[in-house]
Amino acid sequence: MATYFITFILSTVSVYLGEKSRRKNKKYYFVFFFIAVLIVAFIAGVRDLNIGTDVYTYGEWEFRAAKERGSITQYLTRKSDIELFYRVFVYLISCFMNNSHWLYFFTGLFIYGFTLSGLNYYCKKIPMAFAWLIYLLLFYGDTLNIMRQFMAISLMFWGTKYAIKRQYKKYIVIFIVAFLFHNTAIISLGIYWIYRYLQKNDSMYKRVVIVIGAMGVLLLYGYFLKALSLLGVINERFVRYLNADFFFQINPIMVRIPFILLIGLAFNAFYKNKSKLMMPLDGKFEGDFLLIVLILEMFAAEMRAVIPTLYRLSYFFYGYKVIAYARLLIVFKKNSRLIAGIGILIFLVIWWIYGNAIQGNNEIYPYSSQILGIG
Repeated sequence: MATYFITFILSTVSVYLGEKSRRKNKKYYFVFFFIAVLIVAFIAGVRDLNIGTDVYTYGEWEFRAAKERGSITQYLTRKSDIELFYRVFVYLISCFMNNSHWLYFFTGLFIYGFTLSGLNYYCKKIPMAFAWLIYLLLFYGDTLNIMRQFMAISLMFWGTKYAIKRQYKKYIVIFIVAFLFHNTAIISLGIYWIYRYLQKNDSMYKRVVIVIGAMGVLLLYGYFLKALSLLGVINERFVRYLNADFFFQINPIMVRIPFILLIGLAFNAFYKNKSKLMMPLDGKFEGDFLLIVLILEMFAAEMRAVIPTLYRLSYFFYGYKVIAYARLLIVFKKNSRLIAGIGILIFLVIWWIYGNAIQGNNEIYPYSSQILGIG
C-alpha cells in the first residue's frame, strides 16, 4: 500500500510544482508535468505481471504473439478479438524491447500523459494538483487492469477539447484512433453530444430529457449491445456478459451521492465562484453538464449488477468526474477550503483501501515488483 501512496504523493507534488511554476510565468511547467506522468508510469511498468487482472488476459498474450511473428503482417492477420491500433502499439514496442514491462510502461505514459493533458485544458477552473491526486486515488488501480480501454478513454478525454473548440476534423481523427484502440470509444460521442445539447439551450426540460434518455439507454443495454454487435460496431464478446438478473447495490451510491448532493445544494457557487486558482465555469450549462455526468456515472456504476462491462463504460465519464470533484473546493469559504480538501482526500483514501485492499478490485494489492525488490 505504501508504494502506491508514496507514488501518488510524489507525482502530485510534481504537478503542484509545475502549477506553481506556471503561475510565475515560467515556461518549463510541462517538465514537472512530464515527471509526474513518468513517476506513475514507471511504477506501472515495473510491476509484477500478476498486478492487474487483464495483464495476462491480453497484455502478455499479445506481446508474446508479437515477438513470435517476424513481420507485422503475420502478426496483424492472425485471428484476434483485440482492436487493430492496440496490436500495432504492442508490435512496435516488441520490435525494440524484449521485456514486456516496457509495454506496461509505455501504456502508462500514454494513459497518464493524455489524462494530465486533458485536465490541463481545465487548469483555470480547477486546482490541478488536487485534481491529479483525485484521479490517482479513483482510477490509477483501474488503469493497471483495463489498459486497452483506458488508452481509448484518456485519448478521447484529451481530444474532446477540439470538439469544444469546434475543430471537428481533429476531433474525428482522434475518435477514429481511439475507436481502433477500443471500440467503446463511441460512448464519448454521446458525452460530447450532451455537452453541446446543453450549451445550445440549457433548460430544466433538457436536463430531464438527457438524464431519463441516458438511463433508458442503460436499462435497455442488452438490445443496444446485440444491435451494435450485429452491425459490427462492437465486438460480439460484449454480448457474452449479458445477465438477466438485477440486484440493487448500495456501495456505488453511497460513495457518490455526497458529492452530487453537495454540488446540487451549492450549485450557484459551484459554477459561478472564482478564486486565485479557479475561474468560473463557462456558464451554467457547464455546471449542469458536470452534475449530469456524475448522475449518469452513478447510474452506470449501479448497473454493474446487471452487466459487469457496463461499469467499465462508466469510465468514459472519469475526466469530468475528476473535474467536478476537484472544483468542489470552490463552494467552501476561503478559510475552510484546506479542511474541505483534506476531508475529500481522506474519504477517497478510505474508499481506495476498501476497494483495492479489502475487496481486491483489479487484483492490484499488494503491490509487488521483482525489479524493485518489493514483495
